[in-house]
Amino acid sequence: MTETDYMIAEEIREYGIGEITASIEIGNNIVEVKGKVKRFGYEEDDYNCGYGNGTGAFVTTDVLVSLNFNVKTFDEEGNLTTQELNIDEEGIVKYLERELES
Repeated sequence: MTETDYMIAEEIREYGIGEITASIEIGNNIVEVKGKVKRFGYEEDDYNCGYGNGTGAFVTTDVLVSLNFNVKTFDEEGNLTTQELNIDEEGIVKYLERELES
């Protein structure tokens, strides 16, 4: 992944869990992201598991990241161009999955 890919991934993380509709501006590019981020798991139950350590922490068991990307590139006058910004969509999704699982 490139630095741009990491910037996009971190912006998406800011939106948190749930439905995502975002427009991320990077230089002369706008990356539109639509989709969802879900995290599945359970909250530790200290009274039933016997540890009694009082954390009550959320334990992630699975993550689902489903995103669609649309990239628009503009010139200095603000006109839409055919030039493309290549982003690693699969890499961004895998990065988000790893970050949310930990």
